[in-house]
Amino acid sequence: MKCKCGGQTYVTTTMKHESGGVLRRRKCFTCAVRFSTLESMLEVAKPVKPPKPIYTPVEAAKVKAEKVAARRKAEDIQAKRRDRVSMYYIEDDDFDRDKWGL
Repeated sequence: MKCKCGGQTYVTTTMKHESGGVLRRRKCFTCAVRFSTLESMLEVAKPVKPPKPIYTPVEAAKVKAEKVAARRKAEDIQAKRRDRVSMYYIEDDDFDRDKWGL
């Protein structure tokens, strides 16, 4: 391991640390600075397998088609409501827009 000055270091003392790692006391050959290092193991996460599909491709297409049909039906209902509402729209100068929040 290298020191901050760029010189090589050597280990003077090695002991176990309470965290489970290894505590090493080092000294630089060049500038004689002493410092400690703590070496510990990193846990590497295992790769996660993607889940198996719930539906077969045929079933997935069927579910998608059902969702599209339901969305279109909801859009049709909204369009009919808009048509009903626009039928009652009054285009009049005396119409109080503030009363209706328009």
